[in-house]
Amino acid sequence: MKIWPLLVLIIAGLTVVVVAQFLSRGLPWGIDDGVKRLMARQWIQSGGRSVAFVLDGGSLEERRHFPIPPPFAEPAENGFRTVFPALFPAVGGCLRSLLGDAGIYLLPSFGFVLLLFFFVKSLRGFSDQAGRLGAAFIIGCSLYFYALTFWEHTLALLCLLPLMNVLIHRPNSGRSSWRWAGAALGVAISLRLETALLIPPLLVVLQIMDPVPANRWSSLRNCLFPLLLGCVAVLIALCSFEYFAAGRFVPPQAGVNLALAFQGRNFLGHLERIFAMLLNSPMEAWLYGLLLLLALAISIIMRSPLIFACLLPLLSLALLIWGWLEKGAFGLVSQSQGLFFALPWLGIILLGKRSRKQPPDAFTVLGGGYVILLYLLAPNQPGLHWGPRFLFPALLPLLFRSVIVLQEMPSLRWRRTLMTLTAAAAIVSGSASVAALAERGSAGARVASVIREQNLNWLAANRWHVGADLEPLWTELRVAWTPELGSLEELLISASQKGDSLRLGFLWQNAQLDADQLPLQIEGRIELPQRAGWGGELLTAGLTDSSDRRWGGVYWHAARRRAEANDFPEALWYLEKAAGLAPQNPDILYDRAVCLGRMGRIDEAILTLERVLALNPHHEAGQNLRRRLTTSR
Repeated sequence: MKIWPLLVLIIAGLTVVVVAQFLSRGLPWGIDDGVKRLMARQWIQSGGRSVAFVLDGGSLEERRHFPIPPPFAEPAENGFRTVFPALFPAVGGCLRSLLGDAGIYLLPSFGFVLLLFFFVKSLRGFSDQAGRLGAAFIIGCSLYFYALTFWEHTLALLCLLPLMNVLIHRPNSGRSSWRWAGAALGVAISLRLETALLIPPLLVVLQIMDPVPANRWSSLRNCLFPLLLGCVAVLIALCSFEYFAAGRFVPPQAGVNLALAFQGRNFLGHLERIFAMLLNSPMEAWLYGLLLLLALAISIIMRSPLIFACLLPLLSLALLIWGWLEKGAFGLVSQSQGLFFALPWLGIILLGKRSRKQPPDAFTVLGGGYVILLYLLAPNQPGLHWGPRFLFPALLPLLFRSVIVLQEMPSLRWRRTLMTLTAAAAIVSGSASVAALAERGSAGARVASVIREQNLNWLAANRWHVGADLEPLWTELRVAWTPELGSLEELLISASQKGDSLRLGFLWQNAQLDADQLPLQIEGRIELPQRAGWGGELLTAGLTDSSDRRWGGVYWHAARRRAEANDFPEALWYLEKAAGLAPQNPDILYDRAVCLGRMGRIDEAILTLERVLALNPHHEAGQNLRRRLTTSR
């Protein structure tokens, strides 16, 4: 294959970087790649030695408001540490140092164009030029959303291509080829640890590759051992790098996802999420299933599976357009996460026929076996956590299989019809992805501009994604992730200790902020964009003075949280402040007595309980505690 198509694709990748910055109005776009930008920045600041997030100031109270929560980051001695592999900030940090935030997109863009290039190149043995370019075009449109957001998946797919290539040319693949394929598989596993689930179906493929039973052990020895040798060698090298950069041998990403997958098993809910993940349209799941059964029945009656294969992309195309119009581009792709395009390919795969004398197709076994394994291991989440991301390793073998089916179709007219319909669905999916990313970045830039105009000292958000998307603001003001009232109260306490004239902003989504119950002086409310994942309002406020009685409730709740953590001296300090603002509240005084008792100050605790009972003679908990303390004295 000539080199000029690769040069064209590289230019296209650079264009993507420029367009990304332009359409997003300078704010890096994406869904959760604020984490990756922060990782790259920390990698640069540490001189390439660590991926731990060292926070400015470094106090425990400031760490409490760090905007990226578990399971995306975990506590470390000097701040926080990402659960993702250290390979991301190492490479992303180098690119960011060259081009700033735009450089973060060089890696996924180049990975994307290389994936298309080598995917087409791998098809040279069984597909004509038009088929190869058509397949690359379809996969390119469909993967566009993932290529720029969850970019580790694109690189993992790229690393799986050598393995696919040796499976295509397995009779002529020597041990060296299998070793290099194993090395690439090791890199893919390090990028997405769940990719290791490909190995069990691969063992099945290697067992059935040779139709002669006597030669199976020889075939297995000649390909499996070199494959595992290359894979293990690379994994050892990358584990050593992980230990050098992050102080651990394996990033905990896969373990976190497995834990999430097994939370609260619900088989019916699992099936419902599978339908929602595949469908993601305004149509009810039962109606969608009915239409599929109707299409299948027509195919059976007409004795033509091509009818079903063509109706699938047609139905997918209609639902994509319907969902785009109703939900908007971001609402469409952020829920389906780009998996919708797979439905037409599934219809094409069903067309494939196998002779009884031939072994099962390697790509069908590999791709289908991975999907089955994934769902067996994760009974509560489609494809572990956020299903479509972890179905990606199955994508390449199933796409190879579908191209083979198209190549073997005797009717050129049907082949062109299928390719046209599938390409149309892919174009709509890819266009929605581009529109969603541009919409997301533009909305984020607009919100950032509004926030800058307010001259805030603190910004509180109740969704961590908001904090990640607004990562460029972190150097300008403190950003707090406050998912519940307790964390918001802690923020107000920290802010009150910084000064009396602080201005705070509250970026609230999908929840109502009861500002009247908090010691705030409301200044204004600003409506935010209602699409692209944004919504709600920006509430601006200042803190009231320390004599405001509403501070009493804030201090009381803070004291109870510290008492639950067995930090009784700190809890007592906050209870004193709360009691000073609400001296007639017997419950606050009772909690003060509890803290004094736990600290061994029995006499003071009994005196405090006397005040409790003077305010409320029927305070049952106070009576019981006084009785116990009196007898123990």
